[in-house]
Amino acid sequence: MEGFTCQLKELKSLEEWVQGQAKEGVCNPCLVHPIAEAYLGALEEAQDTESIKILKDAHKTSDVLTVVKTLDSIKDRVSGALRNDLLDIDCFAQSYEEQGTVEEVTQ
Repeated sequence: MEGFTCQLKELKSLEEWVQGQAKEGVCNPCLVHPIAEAYLGALEEAQDTESIKILKDAHKTSDVLTVVKTLDSIKDRVSGALRNDLLDIDCFAQSYEEQGTVEEVTQ
């Protein structure tokens, strides 16, 4: 995510974003697993073992809403650089645009 700057005017909670209207060609719930993986990486880098355990437990449920609610709660309880990193992950996901196939992009 190095070099990424959030350009969204309004960042939604992940719960609200997953339940809301997706952009054409994008499946918001389908992006939850990569978002959770990115959160996990940020939490591991910050050595936040409590949040790591909470996230892994939520992920075991395989329930999208449980996972996004957990991600939102983790984001709300951390601060500083870690919180900013998690907000950047949210923004990156919420600004995601389908790029098409390699052939479509290069034409």
